[in-house]
Amino acid sequence: MMDPASYGFFRLAIVAPSIELGQPTRNAERFLSLIREAEGQNADLAFTAELALTGYTCEDWFHTEGLIEDVNQALKKICAGTRDLQLLCAIGAPVRASDGRLFNALVLMQAGRVLGIIPKTFLPNSGEFYERRWFQPCPDACEDIQFRFSDAPVSLGQAVVHLDSKDGFDGWVGFEICHDLWSPLPPSQKLALAGASVIINASASNEVVGKATFRRELVKQQASRLLCAYAYLGSNRSESSKDTVFGGQEIVAELSEVIHERAPFAHASDLTCVDVDLQVMSHARLREVAFGESVQKREDAKIPVITAKRRVDPQKRQQLARPVAPDPFLKRLKGFENEVLSIASEGLARRVLSAGAQSLVIGVSGGLDSTWALRVCLEVSKMTAVKIFPLFMSGPGTGKTTRARVERLISVLSLTLREIPISSAVDQHLKDIDHRSRESVVFENAQARERTQVLFDVANAENGIVVGTGDLSELALGWCTFNADQMSNYNVNGGLPKTVVRALIGVWAFHEKPTLAAVLQEVLDAPISPELLPDQLTQDVLGSYDLHDFFLYHFLKNGSAPEKVKALAQHAFAERFPAEEISSTCDLFFKRFSTQQFKRTTLPPGPKIFDVSLSPRSDWRSPDEVRRS
Repeated sequence: MMDPASYGFFRLAIVAPSIELGQPTRNAERFLSLIREAEGQNADLAFTAELALTGYTCEDWFHTEGLIEDVNQALKKICAGTRDLQLLCAIGAPVRASDGRLFNALVLMQAGRVLGIIPKTFLPNSGEFYERRWFQPCPDACEDIQFRFSDAPVSLGQAVVHLDSKDGFDGWVGFEICHDLWSPLPPSQKLALAGASVIINASASNEVVGKATFRRELVKQQASRLLCAYAYLGSNRSESSKDTVFGGQEIVAELSEVIHERAPFAHASDLTCVDVDLQVMSHARLREVAFGESVQKREDAKIPVITAKRRVDPQKRQQLARPVAPDPFLKRLKGFENEVLSIASEGLARRVLSAGAQSLVIGVSGGLDSTWALRVCLEVSKMTAVKIFPLFMSGPGTGKTTRARVERLISVLSLTLREIPISSAVDQHLKDIDHRSRESVVFENAQARERTQVLFDVANAENGIVVGTGDLSELALGWCTFNADQMSNYNVNGGLPKTVVRALIGVWAFHEKPTLAAVLQEVLDAPISPELLPDQLTQDVLGSYDLHDFFLYHFLKNGSAPEKVKALAQHAFAERFPAEEISSTCDLFFKRFSTQQFKRTTLPPGPKIFDVSLSPRSDWRSPDEVRRS
């Protein structure tokens, strides 16, 4: 179990029951019950859809004294009913100010107090929408206005709510309503630049063909542009269907990823809690220089900040209210397998043309990495007519079945395999330096360096370039020999984690004829090993690559600290790995990552594939001497 708040998570409660049109008192009772349930789930903020207290489709009833007074009483009821609660509530309601103006607004409450009222900024008034018939837009500046449901004047206008926490991460929240997001200058833009890393959109967007998909992309793009979490809730089927039908779509996007979604008309519970990661947004804004520059250059008036308390109780342990993918790289790979091949092959082809090379020299071992690198070489050969020279360099630790697997693979690809044994050369080298132990790092590295020497010498003889095969996971862990398999003219796999390489070969096998597919399946089934010693298995030393790739992603992408990475991994892999194994493997990952930077500092060029990289010329620049674990 983990305490999400202590790791920077902020819990949103989406309150979406069926409502009764024009019955704010009855709706308030439903909201209160669900808000109390959200409090029990340790939510930080609960919000409803647009005008949910009355229903969005009440039309001219909004101008009737009876309905307006019922709204006032319902808001008083919610305010009194939440006096002993700590979560922030945002209730969609029509509210009338003492000066007579009526607003389509979100009423913000906490602990029995009305904190502020956020009116809708852009009122649609065309097609099926005609809100200007009933409501006034948000004023340009905040005003202190008296409302019937509040004992004291309340701030009316756009504002950012700062949920201050002494023991956890502070939450900065902004609000907009439905059409605000669709406008050319959405309020969320200013709110984000004023500090809001969570944006709430209470909506009543109706369903027409294709709109749900567009809405999803709009929310996702806004979260990505503003480097925030964006939570959207639309009115549901309990609204009137006279001219519009509402589906109750729910979307929560965090940066460029949708982490929660309920499709229109999908059956779901009336309350859904979703955790968004404040630390992830903070890290993204820290890295994105343009965001900080935009904050400095904005010319609009300063947006007011409403300060409230955020309750963080580290003694209350609970599960994380969001999915955590155990394979974050594979999640991003899905549907883009061909694009991965295109990026790598285009990069290598450009190198071939630039060098005037006539051949690609690649060491093949029958393992995952060299097999995928060979796939890239095949593509480049089609593009440039360059020749491929696959070399098999058997050594003291070469497995009994390896040679046969390599021979079958090269044969079915209609290439010519050249075998150059290295055992004699390694023995002579060890004799020359007077080294007798065959169970040492010297013995292992001598083999790796001998293979690299052979590759470069053959490349010289064939006017070629050496194609590297080491992957991103191995570079992170330093599972390579300095100035050996760490080196090449161009490394096509340097941007690919081990789990992705495996998946790519699986996709390749699926689309090939049975003969090739069978050999590729042999590659997939073979144990991962550098074969420098007999029966040597990589994951016996390092642990699972599934875990290492998980750690790698969350550290490089989000800057997460080791303890948080462990907690996320224990949530994601609860059914696969014991907590002790996750913890020890994570410790090993960070120790090796820190100490092996010197190998990454001198990496050869290679294409960036995902949005993380370890190239010293790209995403990760570090002195060799840093020690963090």
